[in-house]
Amino acid sequence: MNKREWKPKTKAEIVLEGLTLSSDDAIAKLCQIHGISVKQYRQWEKDFINNAERVFAPPWHPKNQLSPQEIIMVWQHFANIGGHDKDRMVNIMMFLSPLLFATIGYAYTKPDKVAAMIGLLTSLIAVVVVLMYSGYADRNWSHADRIAETYLDETYFDNVNPLSRELKPEKFYHCGLFGRCVHKLARFLSRPHDPQKSLAPIFQLFLILSVITALVSLALWVGWLP
Repeated sequence: MNKREWKPKTKAEIVLEGLTLSSDDAIAKLCQIHGISVKQYRQWEKDFINNAERVFAPPWHPKNQLSPQEIIMVWQHFANIGGHDKDRMVNIMMFLSPLLFATIGYAYTKPDKVAAMIGLLTSLIAVVVVLMYSGYADRNWSHADRIAETYLDETYFDNVNPLSRELKPEKFYHCGLFGRCVHKLARFLSRPHDPQKSLAPIFQLFLILSVITALVSLALWVGWLP
């Protein structure tokens, strides 16, 4: 019987899945699913860990043998995961926001400490969600930025997305004052940021909203508001 040839991508996916498992029994079950021995998996795991530093090594590093296509794939992997974390946070907040405003509105119009407490707890949950997913996203975006700074130059990003270049303000003069203000606000909220130093504007926006609703709910609960 011919020996099966495993693609590097498939090996990496199996190892990454195995690294999330905490017991030998789970590893053995994973190997059984993929039709490999535990010994073979351990060898793949060892090779994967020993060569992981190549992703972050400078181009002249002796262990750096990644092709340009592989570098771009790794960069896109981390960038996309960060984007998915951001999208997941937005989806959760879009679900929690109506509940927040409804409970606060009810607690204000009909003084109800239970509704105020629900609003406070929901606001605190929202704060935790924003901070948690902002941490996930910033960690992955930091990896992507480090790879981009090491391997990729600005011309690559301009070729991938020409719209990412700075647009001249005079292009929007025909929109009038309101259009220019909206454009500037949109550019401000989508401005680049350093994930190692600050939260993305979208996370800041939802965090501020969550803190404000928490304070309002607390004020309603203790009776500070009429």
